[in-house]
Amino acid sequence: MKKAKRIAMRNRILGFWPFAEQMLSKSFCVAQSKWTPTLQDSFGLQDPPSPYEMAHFFADRAKQMTVGRRFGCGRSALAWWCMGIGAEVIERVVPGWEEKAGEYIQELMKMPSFALWALGTDMRPVIRHRKEALAMLRDNKKFKVERNRLYNHPYIQGQLLSGHRRRPVPRRLSIHSPVWQTIEEREVWEETHQDDWRMLKLSSVRSICWETAKTPQGYTMPIGWEPKQRAIL
Repeated sequence: MKKAKRIAMRNRILGFWPFAEQMLSKSFCVAQSKWTPTLQDSFGLQDPPSPYEMAHFFADRAKQMTVGRRFGCGRSALAWWCMGIGAEVIERVVPGWEEKAGEYIQELMKMPSFALWALGTDMRPVIRHRKEALAMLRDNKKFKVERNRLYNHPYIQGQLLSGHRRRPVPRRLSIHSPVWQTIEEREVWEETHQDDWRMLKLSSVRSICWETAKTPQGYTMPIGWEPKQRAIL
């Protein structure tokens, strides 16, 4: 997507005040605690990645896994929801977003890179050499052949079809993405990372959000004003 189009989309979204307010609030980038039934079923797994793990996926790896244009709204809506925007706000921007997000998840599960990560099972029983081990750590096309072999192995296909991972292992998460599981966790991180490049970038994004949101509406920020957070379940 071209930069001009991205900016136009951002301005349109942030021009909708309920959305902009949640992006400016402390609950933004605090992942949802659990899936809706529709979204959980879309994975076809008994133990799918959590919304927190998917938030890391969107912050770090999603751009490497391209899908057709028809999944664009579902992809964006799911990313916003995982990153902490409330479902009721997203519904007003993308009506029927949950069904669209479920279709996007189903499309992701057809991709070896995502399916192997989402399954989160021990791959050692089927990895035969170094290239196959590297294929589990990198999403680029260089190891496509090795990744496809692992994905199509009966050991993996049996688990994907049954939805049950036989040997659970932690899923790989980004160490650079500012995504949190609770507001308290976010507040502690911000207090201890004032000079961190990620904190500086986050502050910059907040400034852009505020300027974009207030300009067309003529808003001014009252002293001591706190943006309204989403309801934390």
